[in-house]
Amino acid sequence: MVSVNPPRTPPGARAADPVLRLLLVEDSAGDARLIRELITEGSARGIELAHVATMREAERHLELGAVDVVVLDLGLPDAQGLEAVRRAHGAAPRVPLVVVTGLDNEALAVEALKAGAEDFLVKGQIETRSLQRALVHAVERKALREALVEEEAESKVAARLFRTLVENLPDVISRLNPDLHFLYMSPSVQAVTGLRPEEFLGKTSRELGMPADLLDTWETALRRVLSSGNAERLELAFPALQGTVQFDCRLVPEFGDAGAPHSVLTVARDVTERWNALEAERRARSVAEELREATIELTRSLDREVVLVTLLDRLRQLVPFDRASVMLIEEATRLSVRAVFDGNRVVPLPAEKRPEFEASDHPIVHGILTSGAAVLIPDLSLHPEWKLPTVAAPAGSWMGVPLFARGNVAGLVALGKVEADAFSEDQVRLAETMSSQASVAVENAVLFAQMQASTLRMQALSRRLVEAQESERRSIARELHDEAGQSLTSLRIGLRLLEREIANGGEITGRVAELVKTTDAVIDGLHRLAADLRPASLDHLGLDAALRQYSREAAAKFGLAVHFKALGFTDQRLPTVVETALYRVVQEAMTNVVRHAAAKRVDILVERRGDRVMVMVEDDGAGFDPMQAQRHDHFGLLGMKERAEALGGSLTLESSPGAGTTIVVEVASADSHPDH
Repeated sequence: MVSVNPPRTPPGARAADPVLRLLLVEDSAGDARLIRELITEGSARGIELAHVATMREAERHLELGAVDVVVLDLGLPDAQGLEAVRRAHGAAPRVPLVVVTGLDNEALAVEALKAGAEDFLVKGQIETRSLQRALVHAVERKALREALVEEEAESKVAARLFRTLVENLPDVISRLNPDLHFLYMSPSVQAVTGLRPEEFLGKTSRELGMPADLLDTWETALRRVLSSGNAERLELAFPALQGTVQFDCRLVPEFGDAGAPHSVLTVARDVTERWNALEAERRARSVAEELREATIELTRSLDREVVLVTLLDRLRQLVPFDRASVMLIEEATRLSVRAVFDGNRVVPLPAEKRPEFEASDHPIVHGILTSGAAVLIPDLSLHPEWKLPTVAAPAGSWMGVPLFARGNVAGLVALGKVEADAFSEDQVRLAETMSSQASVAVENAVLFAQMQASTLRMQALSRRLVEAQESERRSIARELHDEAGQSLTSLRIGLRLLEREIANGGEITGRVAELVKTTDAVIDGLHRLAADLRPASLDHLGLDAALRQYSREAAAKFGLAVHFKALGFTDQRLPTVVETALYRVVQEAMTNVVRHAAAKRVDILVERRGDRVMVMVEDDGAGFDPMQAQRHDHFGLLGMKERAEALGGSLTLESSPGAGTTIVVEVASADSHPDH
């Protein structure tokens, strides 16, 4: 082996190329020496040259692997022509091979190149530069080919990895060219569209039938990415096989050698679950804000009708409906419609136009009032017997939601929709929530209305009290003037006549008797007047005796058949305030009978049972409509009710036209307000 050391590198100069390890396979010593000189002459690169004379030696040397290029003669003792090329290439396929032979044969040169040689040189025609250049080019070409092969292998591996990755991802991944034709589509698209990936290749989104409302947004974004070279993010709601799918799309440009985008890689990720969660949160926030604003608006007014109108107005923004009404319990199970939505606006109903009905006539409404639970009827056509109590029912769906006041059901909200299955369970819950928010406002409005009504009643009672006092004063004045005054005047005249007769010595016995009779009449009149103001028997004998006496007097005075009965009374007296109140109730009831009933018989029952006292006055008179009476100022009934409620009791009125009237007052036997 001959080794030629590389030249020394001057300080500060760039390091020389690595040493070129060369194997010369030549059986001719002279040719070998000539070739060595040509290779090393003037070379700036260090060369390490090994020389062997046979192919067997060359193969053993190549097995060691320390060779960069082989210079091969084709006339070796153990290998001739193309055989030498094939054996050398077979021993080291990755080592470049340069043939240097004395055979000037073009066909042989072609076959040698096909067999693996990098170059074919003819002895006698080569010179130093051409040989050195052939060796360098052979090494470079071989290195370039290997780099290309390696790059191609890496590219195939990368492509295989890419396909393995994208074909196992749930994301929909595609690649499009500048004309927006699909170059690639991942298999996950089939679950979304029902189309196989290969059906997308070579086609545009327009050709594949993307909905028009999405197509413009999608293609505009793709063209923007291709023109700007910047990635973009896009959100799309796509009509997939299983319903609308929310996609978060990333559009990424892919650049070619010229530095311009030659395709767009798109990654569409299904974010429906996250989008739904965000949408639910957004809706919840919106509903909460709407409820907050509704609560503020509901509590701004103490007018019940305004509160009910506001309730329907606000509820319509959360639960769309075609018809609606608000009903309130007026008495026992009787409801009246206070406000309606007529298809255009919410309208409060004045008292004279409010439809009324008995809840017991409508089992579903009655169930809502008794259970306090909402009811949803998804399809009214399945319930032909059902109809809304007060308005024409939409032939679709209906819901009823209870309204509360002071913890008790005070009414209900009825909502109707033309379409069947229009209301969801979520909307029922929303209506219940709104009803709950409105309950406080309704309760406040009810309390305010009651306070106003109580104030009006008190004012009316005060006026009536003043009128009664004035009437009593006029009556007392008339009694005193007409009876006591005349009797006393007559008595005075009689006394003067008596005085004259005594002076004249006349008979005075008749005159004295006449004066005594006049005096007795005055005394009786004063007693009767006092009894009308307050019977002495009530103070001295109690309620039983006072009412018994009053019954006899009323029968005589008004020409009625009055029957009185007392039960359960003992020597233990009732509190004065209770006795007075019940006595006045009977007086007022009798006054009403005389004035309005045209009755012939009146029954009075007073019963003491444990800690309760009950008074009942019943007549066989003309009777009347209690509901009609409550709408007008009937001060007699109002006064009796106020007296009963002042003692913590109640008044029950039963009457109908032509069937007489029964008034029952029940109070505690003890004074409920002993400090008053």
